[in-house]
Amino acid sequence: MTSKENEVWIPVPGFSAYEVSSDGRARSLKRGKCVLKKLKGKSHIGNYRSDCGTRFYSSWVRMYYCALHGINPLDLKGKDVFISMEHGEFKVEGKEKRIQTLQGIRAYRLSPLDMEEVSQRYEFCKEVCDAILEYYETGNGGRIERMIHSIKEEVKWYMYNTLRVYNPEMREEVFSQSVEQFFKTLQERKRTIYGLRPFFYKSARYIMTNMRKRKRKEISIKDEFLEYWDFHASF
Repeated sequence: MTSKENEVWIPVPGFSAYEVSSDGRARSLKRGKCVLKKLKGKSHIGNYRSDCGTRFYSSWVRMYYCALHGINPLDLKGKDVFISMEHGEFKVEGKEKRIQTLQGIRAYRLSPLDMEEVSQRYEFCKEVCDAILEYYETGNGGRIERMIHSIKEEVKWYMYNTLRVYNPEMREEVFSQSVEQFFKTLQERKRTIYGLRPFFYKSARYIMTNMRKRKRKEISIKDEFLEYWDFHASF
């Protein structure tokens, strides 16, 4: 990123109503406002309308890359090109390369997946991002709710197998609380959510940890009370 004094704004091919800057910003020339969603995280998503009238959601880094290289962002749509930035340098990966990168992540190394499974999860993550952006744009959470429901049994199995939550009603309660936390996080826009599975696994673990802490505290208080009662009853 550059300093504000050296910030340079450049047009985006196919999106003449917008400009992106070297400082991680994007603006509408017509409205004179920033078009990026106020999300914390490395990626900032913008809502654009192309010169041909197509509504398009994209990260700043993708739009900036296209602007610098004279590429219409729509030409990359659906071509499985993943663009990110590391240490001020662009990192452009095709689908296969991106999958290899994902396989190098510790979570994947601990639970190896074959190429087809990784590819399916990669596609699912892209669908999740699209559904979240649709929710922000229209307020309709039906699509993301259906995607959450599609992983419900997987999350409940994680609770049973890893968190040792053997009570079915408890698993249902934890999952319901996780859903509430998910939409609360979206509404507050505290951070960017890229995947449903990581979010729900972490949420379930966090909720169960707190439940067990409260349970241990209640047992401790009860034991202290019984000890106190037994002590005074002995006189």
